Amino acid sequence: MVLGFHYHIPAYQKNGKIYTMSLQGLFIDSLAPHWDKVIAFLHTPVESEKEFMDYEIQSPNVEFVELMLHVSVPKRILQAKRTTKIFEAHAQKLDILLLRAPTPMLPFIVRAIGKKVKYAYLNVGNWLDYMEDAKNLSVKERALKTYYSWNENRQEKYAKDAIVFANSTVMYEKYKPISKQAFPIKTTTLKKTDLFYREDTCQNNMYEILFAGRIADQKGVIEITEAIGRLHQDGIECRFNLVGWVDRNDPTGERIKETAEKWGISDRILFHGKKTVGEELFSFYKNADMYVMASTAEGFPRTIWEALANSTPVIAAPVGAIPHYLKDGHDVLFVRPKNADDLYHRIKTLITDGDLRRKLIKNGQETVADVTLEIQAEKMCTELKNFLNQA
Repeated sequence: MVLGFHYHIPAYQKNGKIYTMSLQGLFIDSLAPHWDKVIAFLHTPVESEKEFMDYEIQSPNVEFVELMLHVSVPKRILQAKRTTKIFEAHAQKLDILLLRAPTPMLPFIVRAIGKKVKYAYLNVGNWLDYMEDAKNLSVKERALKTYYSWNENRQEKYAKDAIVFANSTVMYEKYKPISKQAFPIKTTTLKKTDLFYREDTCQNNMYEILFAGRIADQKGVIEITEAIGRLHQDGIECRFNLVGWVDRNDPTGERIKETAEKWGISDRILFHGKKTVGEELFSFYKNADMYVMASTAEGFPRTIWEALANSTPVIAAPVGAIPHYLKDGHDVLFVRPKNADDLYHRIKTLITDGDLRRKLIKNGQETVADVTLEIQAEKMCTELKNFLNQA
């Protein structure tokens, strides 16, 4: 049986090898053992993106079909016909197409081949959750928000013929009544061999605080910096390790530096850049005393699973699917989104309360035990095949 896959993260082929971002490559490799072939329909990266294609697909039964260059969303929309023609040419080869959503081309792809090929969504969020009120947006951003609204509407409309996997309870409840079938799923980058246990953290006088992923204002990183500054005034020394990237033209990185300078902790803020998923990234979790994020919106961040898997206690805002999977005081400490005062108190609590810290670590390991690529991919592929076998 043949599975098609599409998402907007790009990939390229060189010397017979397929390269993409590790979070996507690991996922594709986890699907491959369950199918005769996986055909990955992916855009090719622009030159500035190639450095992020840090993962080589390992499975020999993965075929790469090259789509147009990964240019801006408006340009891809204007040239959507180029993309749909490629899907139409390959439609007869596919038993089912898995679309990770949201993604810009989904409405065009489904409209083109949805009557010929069964399809499924892996829904990992809603773009609109990350956008501010229209009054605070530029003309370009307002136009993009209009498109995102249309895209979401089309995605919902076409769900009536789809099987939907949702990585949040909110999305699961939304799609359950409007899709053929819906199932909750836990998206992850973890393999069974990645689980690492330690009994405790915070054993040194310099406390290592970690954030990983896209470094953006809505993640609460500026407020985390301020909280660390306040702890510094109390004589509690923390170092803020940011592992990830800042989007082009996003001032968040500079604002973090300005906040750190204001509190006299410039030397305690370290930008490590983006790291490859696997030991390179996980070593930061293993060296961290806690993982902290205070986002205004999320689906369910894979970074929380990564922290729990590496016995790193987590402080996070109860947004998106987070409160549906984790319990305050049991395997996580909840904090109000982008609230520096609350962050200050929660970080201080985690440093000073060893019993609570050890409880969070132990329970977190139990929570994350089944959140591995092997288990989640098998669940997903089983349901996809059941869907195919239905009359």
